[in-house]
Amino acid sequence: MKFKIVYFKILAAICILEALFYFSTHHSNYHPDNHINEQNITPEERKLQQALGKAIKEPKTILFWPGESSAEIARLQTYIDDAHSTYSPIQECGNCVFSLNQSKIEDPDTAAVIFLYKFVHPGIMPQKRRTDQLYVYWTNESPNNLKQNHGKTFEFEDYVKFNATMTYRRDSDIYRPYITSIFRTYKMSDLQSNDLTEILPSKNLWAAAVVTNCKDSPSSIFRLNFIQQMKIESKGRLQTFGSCFGKVIPRTKNSIADFVKPYKFFLAFENSYHCRDYITEKFFQNALHGNAIPVVWGATKEDYLEVAPPGSFIFVEDFVSTKALIDYLDYLDKNDTAYLEYFRWRTMKIEEFPILKRKHDLCQLCRIVHGINIDDIYNPNYNPESASRPLFDKSMSPRKVESLNNWFYTKENKDCFKSSFKMINIKNG
Repeated sequence: MKFKIVYFKILAAICILEALFYFSTHHSNYHPDNHINEQNITPEERKLQQALGKAIKEPKTILFWPGESSAEIARLQTYIDDAHSTYSPIQECGNCVFSLNQSKIEDPDTAAVIFLYKFVHPGIMPQKRRTDQLYVYWTNESPNNLKQNHGKTFEFEDYVKFNATMTYRRDSDIYRPYITSIFRTYKMSDLQSNDLTEILPSKNLWAAAVVTNCKDSPSSIFRLNFIQQMKIESKGRLQTFGSCFGKVIPRTKNSIADFVKPYKFFLAFENSYHCRDYITEKFFQNALHGNAIPVVWGATKEDYLEVAPPGSFIFVEDFVSTKALIDYLDYLDKNDTAYLEYFRWRTMKIEEFPILKRKHDLCQLCRIVHGINIDDIYNPNYNPESASRPLFDKSMSPRKVESLNNWFYTKENKDCFKSSFKMINIKNG
């Protein structure tokens, strides 16, 4: 009985707050080309201005299909709050309301329904499905974690027939970099800190690693063993934290990034190996925001190069041994000029980062439900000669995912599902 009361109180609060979750209509006088030089505008940019002008005047609802507990509802609500307050201005995305209210499934303005992977199973899905609604499959998990730790076969998901994917992969229908921290990081570079030497005075420690997932997969076991070996070979200068080492750091926003700031290097090791585009907050939020050089293991070097600030990271697989890696970190530790080269990206202008041209996450989805598909051009699989939809449509374009099983498993890098690793799983090792 108490749970029902709490649950309905939360739903009531959601209904009251939904007005606050609009891409605020007090910007309705804004015209997207107010700040653009008309002489330099391209035909695509002009079409985008016109489409956004129309999208601002036509509110759409995007529904998150909620979980079965108040804790899950609260987490989804935080995500919605964050998206509205920081990442989704109406003039760039269109006019959308995000809701957790299940009754809106029948609302004619509800254009899309987002399903988090853990809420996709018989008995929890909507009873009826409208053909004019986009069903979006959302996950932050790597394929090996979905298969090994969550038992996902995608048999039911493929029966449901989703219309779009929303993940950290660049070839997703809706691109959602891991907790969108990549975009917080890049916006930090807009500060244009030209005096990089200001970074050095706070750096009085060598390297840190924070690990909370110890044995959930072969890759997480390897990660733990590698870090332990590196700690030994560095004579304890690598300091280790997290539940795997019995030194838990309380998790709040930016808590690890703040904790990392005295360290010159941060081991941003993922719990998955060579899973396509799987680069998490360990790299973007913890290392870069902590003003530490990320020492990375997990994704392929090609994937890091696609999304990371230029010249910002050290790739473990470039070294022939743990000793060679430690020797290079020692070289940087003793050479301020070489060390600061890894922060040179912070002096670049925002427009020098091509990845920032792409709208992402809920902003991109809001565009999609208004028929704006221009962000498709940033998908690595996009081919203008055989595009499956126009970049600008009169209304929401039809979409479909042929098979989530194929997309997540069959077409994934084989290394992503490796069951064993050598202790030195790096080049020539």
